[in-house]
Amino acid sequence: MLHRRATWSSLRLRAVIVVGLVWSAVNVGRNLAPEGGPAGASWWLLWLLSFGIEAMISVPILG
Repeated sequence: MLHRRATWSSLRLRAVIVVGLVWSAVNVGRNLAPEGGPAGASWWLLWLLSFGIEAMISVPILG
């Protein structure tokens, strides 16, 4: 019973971390991408790059 409870708790914690990383990456993307919305390929490239930048910063901290 204790092992099952710990497993579920660990899964929930991982889900919260993933949601936090995605939310943070979206905020990084808003800071990187130019104003005016998705007008060109550079905007989308910067938006996708923000998820990589956020992972490079946050994953070592979490590890």
